[in-house]
Amino acid sequence: GEGPAMVERITVSNCKFFNTTSGVRIKSWQGGRGKANTFLFRNLNMTQVRYPIDIDQFYCPQGNCPKREGGVAITDARFINIRGTSSEQEAIQILCSKSVPCHGIFLHNVDLSWANHTAPTKAKILNAQGSIAGTVKPQVRFRGL
Repeated sequence: GEGPAMVERITVSNCKFFNTTSGVRIKSWQGGRGKANTFLFRNLNMTQVRYPIDIDQFYCPQGNCPKREGGVAITDARFINIRGTSSEQEAIQILCSKSVPCHGIFLHNVDLSWANHTAPTKAKILNAQGSIAGTVKPQVRFRGL
């Protein structure tokens, strides 16, 4: 098998995304080992992006992966000044595993609306802890872990 993953200090700033599947994305396989930390995603413009903000610890392109304990620990991911439109109603997904929850997720001035719809966008948060500042749309609620 592969050794533990180590990813840190990644910055993505001043970018435009147009008609892409993902905007900013952190993905890892279930059962992975290691750490991914200190991400800064800042000043980004999304136009009809399916998942503008996407953290996924259950990455499985084939769609039939076995459930596994463990995961790559994701900490300190900051999303600042991100605006635009999503092509799906769920504009933010932060899906982390029970055994290795995500910590230190921070959203500040996020404004994502659903392209060609008046209904508001939604966020799906699973096993993640974090905080928000400024206006964040869709509404994100972190529960205590």
